[in-house]
Amino acid sequence: PMPNYAQVHPLGAEIALKPLTEPEAPNLASETRGARYKEMLKLRRQQERAEEMKKHEFKARNMPNFQAIPQPQAKSPTQLTVMEPFHLESEKKHKLAMQRLMVKQRQLEQEARELREVKARPLPASTYDGAAFTVQACDKSLVAPDEFELATDVRARERRLFDEEQRQRMEQEEYDRKLYEEMKQKEEDQAVQALRRAPIEEGGMSFLAKPKPDLSRGHVVKASSAPLTVPESPALQTKARAR
Repeated sequence: PMPNYAQVHPLGAEIALKPLTEPEAPNLASETRGARYKEMLKLRRQQERAEEMKKHEFKARNMPNFQAIPQPQAKSPTQLTVMEPFHLESEKKHKLAMQRLMVKQRQLEQEARELREVKARPLPASTYDGAAFTVQACDKSLVAPDEFELATDVRARERRLFDEEQRQRMEQEEYDRKLYEEMKQKEEDQAVQALRRAPIEEGGMSFLAKPKPDLSRGHVVKASSAPLTVPESPALQTKARAR
């Protein structure tokens, strides 16, 4: 009979056949979290359903006893409120700041007091050791100052002269201006008087009325003394062309 090669290993019959590998499902953390979340969601829905059912239950208060007369309850004596001072942190900080300010002010006063104290250097040994210094008389003649003129004095004198010249010039200009105005005004007055005296026919301002004419005899035509006009024949170009 033909051998069964399906049961014989290609490397030899002595090697035993191994069973097939069976895969195992992986234990994933996400699946664990998903199962835990589903369980939690299921419990939450059950609680919500129970609370909803509890809300739909009818609950009424007991009927009060109207036969019993209500008695006012005696109030227990209460003590008066005792105010306690505030313990603010800002007050502590203010007190500390004032203390530091006082300390700093005392330090400044002490420093100012020390600065006001006179601290003189010790006297040199020459003041109390050895012979005293004697002043020797000088045999030189006294210095006689020479007369001199400062540049400021020269400028001041020149300025005074310049100011005086300017003042005289301005006074002369003012006098000439007034004199010119007076002469001009006098000429204008004379011209106005002349215009007032001149008749209107000559361009003046004096108006003299003419005597009223005698109209009782009517208008008299006077014969002209000019000679009579002698007409002359005009020299027309038509006559020249006709020739």
